[in-house]
Amino acid sequence: MRKTPNTEILSGGVDWGNTLSDFNHLDIEKYLVLKGGLASALYGSHGANGVIPITTKRAKKQKGIGVTYNYSD
Repeated sequence: MRKTPNTEILSGGVDWGNTLSDFNHLDIEKYLVLKGGLASALYGSHGANGVIPITTKRAKKQKGIGVTYNYSD
């Protein structure tokens, strides 16, 4: 892990990375940017600096278990 000066006070010097990079950008359906009173009203003190809620795409329902196979002799 990388230590940076600006994270030492908050997290003991540990850089926790960017959780947004955990998302596949192709799976994101939409996102919103909420700031100010709206973010605080919905998310309490966690939303005091703003919130970006992310909605991911839903899988389409398919018939059966979704296994396909090909066989040639």
